[in-house]
Parts: sequence; structure tokens; C-alpha cells
Amino acid sequence: MDLKNISLRWKIAAPVIAAIIVGTVIVIAVTTARTRQIVIDEAKTTALNGYRDTVLNALTTMMIMGKFREAEKPFYEQMKHIADIRLIRSEALDKEFGNGLPDEYPRDETEKDVLEKGIEQIVIEGDYVRGVYPYIGKSDFMGKNCLSCHNVKEGTVLGAVSIRVSLTESFDKIRASRNLYLVIGLSGVLAVGSLVVLIAHIVLRPLSHLTEKVGRLSAGDLRVTIDSSGRDEIGVLALGLDKMVQSFSGIINNMFTSANNLADKVDILRGKADIASDGSKEQSAQSAQIATAAEEMSQTISAIAKNISTATEMSVEAMDLAEGGRQITDTSVETINEVDTSTKALAAMIDSLNGRVAEIGGIVTVITDIADQTNLLALNAAIESARAGEQGRGFAVVADEVRKLAERTIKATTEISEKIGAVGAETERTTRSMADSSKGITKAVGHIQNLNNVLQTIVESVRKVNGEIMQIAAAVEEQSSAAEDVARNVEKTSAIAKEMDKMAYDLMSEVGSMMQMTEELRDTETGFKTKGSELMMLDVAKTAHRLFVSRVGECLKGNMTLDTSHLPDHSNCRFGKWYSGEGMKMCGSLPSFKAIDGPHWKIHALAKEAVSAYNSGDRNGAKNIYEDMKAVSSRIGSLLDEIKREAGQD
Repeated sequence: MDLKNISLRWKIAAPVIAAIIVGTVIVIAVTTARTRQIVIDEAKTTALNGYRDTVLNALTTMMIMGKFREAEKPFYEQMKHIADIRLIRSEALDKEFGNGLPDEYPRDETEKDVLEKGIEQIVIEGDYVRGVYPYIGKSDFMGKNCLSCHNVKEGTVLGAVSIRVSLTESFDKIRASRNLYLVIGLSGVLAVGSLVVLIAHIVLRPLSHLTEKVGRLSAGDLRVTIDSSGRDEIGVLALGLDKMVQSFSGIINNMFTSANNLADKVDILRGKADIASDGSKEQSAQSAQIATAAEEMSQTISAIAKNISTATEMSVEAMDLAEGGRQITDTSVETINEVDTSTKALAAMIDSLNGRVAEIGGIVTVITDIADQTNLLALNAAIESARAGEQGRGFAVVADEVRKLAERTIKATTEISEKIGAVGAETERTTRSMADSSKGITKAVGHIQNLNNVLQTIVESVRKVNGEIMQIAAAVEEQSSAAEDVARNVEKTSAIAKEMDKMAYDLMSEVGSMMQMTEELRDTETGFKTKGSELMMLDVAKTAHRLFVSRVGECLKGNMTLDTSHLPDHSNCRFGKWYSGEGMKMCGSLPSFKAIDGPHWKIHALAKEAVSAYNSGDRNGAKNIYEDMKAVSSRIGSLLDEIKREAGQD
């Protein structure tokens, strides 16, 4: 048996009682043994010596008187009530007087030893003490001359006398006293033991009370109230323990509240992180679309640049031809007036490529008009040269070449117009900000009075066309550079969006870890029962079910994997266990408590249905079930608040 498992009362009482019992037994045993020894010593030193002297004197007297055999037996009979006396013969006596009776020889080693050594011996035989005394032949043995009757040497052992005295009566008295002492000792032990047990009970009763409270504390029940009314050491200990329990209970409640608030904040953070993750994913998708559009726009701009290069070459060729015609007719064409051409400034290319396209369209229109006018003037010049006859033949050749050049210009501008139309369609699809058409350029008006003016107008017009084409080329180059910048920025934006998505994912992971740690902290704290902790469980249940709904939502978004077999039902979740246990005892009669059972069962059933639908590929069905879950969760939250309010009123 382990002493550590024995009650403190018996640890105190048992040693005291055992010590008293052992002490009493030792005292009785020592007293009894000492009394017995005193009786034995008294018998040895007093009774046996007196009996020895009496017996030896009497036997010696009988020997001297010659009546030993006649007086021996009567003497033994007289001494029988005092002691058991027996005379023992030695070999020396047999040699002198012959053999004696069989009963007169040594019976044991003690008697033999006395006869051989001539030394008296006293032995204890049960309740008897026996003294064996040698009868030695001396000239003066107790005043008698033994040698006068015995023909032996001085000091020869003639025999011995065995005197056996009963100590039964004395030993019986000793045993009676011992028994009396035992009875008195046992009575004392019982009395003292009862007193010790009573004192231990009185002294240790507060400690037993304290032990019972500590047992409840060790089980996590901090609702105990410890009696600390005493002012002894146990009272001081109880007071200190009570203060510690109250302080610890307050700390646990504060930690419980903080953990619950932390869970709420973590859930809010999880929601914001979820929004950030969705935003980063959407931004990444939009960046990809913008990058595609920018790539298409860049390809369109490249095509425009190619067409502009062709138009530039044609305009240079047209200008060279017009300049040649002007030199041929330099002497005859003096009054060629400039074509009053004005164009509106192209809209800022940086703000919108649509403005650039509109301006290009206007310029193409001007080129087309000029080409038409040039073609018309060339026809007029041909007519005039025909009228001039032989003198205008050379001019007719030039006019025909100008007409052909005008037709080629018209064809080129037509191709440019088609490209511009394609550009307009592309830019309208990507930027949605380009205009469908550009404002018309004021046509050159006026009457060209003569062919020289016509040619001069053609030269100037072609030069202007070339300048505008160069501006268009510069604008296209600028727009191409801007498109490249857009592509680079889009690429950077896409990279940033991906980084944001990764950061949002990491944030969600950290939030998940925080939620897990919060749950572990709350699981640890729910192992303690403090004053008010039952109602705090309602806040825990409210937060836990909100987190439960959020977990299902994360599963439906593809951020985590759930299995219906791992989802708790309404009876084995934290709130379900509290509902059927402590909650039923405390709030079982409340209407709101009874009303929450149905929604609580339903939300767990809906969770399994939503996860099952999602895992089977029914995304829309899972989404609809999840909306029902959120509605039921809101109902549960309201009922939990109602339970807390009703329980607080009670």
C-alpha cells in the first residue's frame, strides 16, 4: 500500500496510536519480565539458600544420628508443600556403602555436572526454580565433621541435593498483573486514539474541505467558493487559494472574451483578404485582356505605318512630277495661285489615338479632293493644250502624266482610307474612345486661271500632303511608343496583380493559421468552468458557426478542400455538446433555447449538402444552398443573443 494514498488524518493518528501501543506493550513486557526476574532472583538468593541450609542440616543430623533411612521419607513429606527435594548419590558413596536406590542417581546433565565439579547450579524450569547443591565431604561442613563417618578425602563430592521450588503462584500473579496492565493499556490506547482521531478530524476538517475544492479546481471548475473564515495556517492558505482562484477565473474569462473577439477580428480579416484576393484575380484577368488589346493595337499601328510609308513615297514622286511640269511651263505659267488649303490641327495624339485616326481621315480626304482637282485640272489642261494645237502638245503630255499621277494618288488614298477604317474599327474596340470620323478639311477653293497656277497648286499641295504624311508618321511612331509603354505598364500591372494575388493567398494562409490557433486557444479555455463561462459559450457558438459558414464558403470558392465525412453534425460540434449538457441544465426552459435546435440542425445539414453538391460539380446548386446557409446562420445568431438575454434576466 502506497503511503501517499493514505488520508492525512490517518497519517497523523496512526503513528501516534502505533507509538502508544508499542510503548504500552514495551512497558508491560519490560515490567513483566523485570518482575519475573525479581521473583526468580529472590527465589535464588533467599528461598533456595534457606531451603538448602535447612535440608543439608537436617540430612546431616539424620546421618550423624544413624537414622537417615527412617527419617528421610517423613522429612521429604514434610517439605513437600514447600519444595520438591531429592537426594542424589555419587560414585564415591557407592564405593563406600554400595549401590543405592535407582531414584537416587543423576537424572540430567545438571545433576551430573554438579556431582563431577562440586559446584552448585540453579536452573529455571518453566514455573519452577531448581537448585542442585553438592554434598562435599569436609572436616567442617556446616559445623559437622563428615570425614568421621565417610572414609574419603577432604573435598570429595559425596552426593547432591536437588531442591525444586514452585513459582507458579508468583508467576500467575505476574501474569494477572500483566493482563491487567494490557487491559489498562488498551483502554488507554483506545481513549488516546479516539482523542487523536477526534483532534485530527477537527483540525483537518477545513483541510478536507480545501482538498475537495482543490479537486474540483484540478478538474477545471473555477466556480468553487473556498471557506477562508479561519485565521490559522489552513485558513490563511484557503484565503490565498480563494484569491488566486478568483484572480485566475477573471484571467480565464478575459482570455475567453479576448479569444472570442480575436476570432471575430480574424473572420473580418479573412473576409477582407478574400475580397483582396478576388480583386487581384479580377485585375490580373483585366490586365491580360488589356495586354491582348494592346498587342492588337500595336499590330494595327504597324500596318498603318507601312501604308503611310507607301503614301510618302507616292507623294514624293507626285511632287517631283509636278515640279518638272512647273519647270517646263515656267515661262507660260506665271499666275498659278496657291491653293488656299487649310486643315484643322490634328487632335492631340497623346490623349486619344481616335483623334489621330480622325485627322488622318481628314488628310486622306484632302488628298482625295486634291487628287480629284488635279485630275480635273489635268483634263482642263489637256483640253487647253488641244486648243493650242502644236504649241500645246508638250504640255498635253505633262497634263496626261499629272492625271495618271492623280489617279495613283486617289488609289493610294483609297487604300489608306481602308486602312484607316480598319484602324478605326480596331481602336474603337480596344479604347472605346476614338471617334468614328474626323472633321473635314476645308477644301482649297478658287479658280486656277492657268495651268501654271494649277501645277504650282499641285506642287504645294503635294508638299503639304508629304508634310502631313510625315506628321502622321510621327504621330504613328509616337502612338506606337505609347502602345509599347502601355504594354510594358500592363505587364508590370499584371506582375503586380499576380504578386498581390500571391500576397492575398499568403494572407489567407496566415489568417487560416490564426483561426486555427484561436480555435485551439478557445478549446483550451473551454476546459475551465468559471463564473459566467456558460453564457460566454453562447458568444463562442456564435463566432464558431460564423466561421463554420465561412469555411464552407471558402470550399465553394476553391480555396480549401472539405469532405462531408469530416464535417461535424449538430450533436458533436462544440455548441451541440454544450446544448445537450451544461446548456440544457442552465437554459433548458428558455423558449429561445428550445427554438434554436431546429436551425442548428438545419445549418449542419445544409453545409453537408453544399459541400456534396460542390464536390460533385454542381456549382450553382452549391451556391444556392450556401445562400440558405447564410440566412439560417443569421437566424442562429439572433437566437443565441436572445438566449443570452433571457438567461441574463434569470
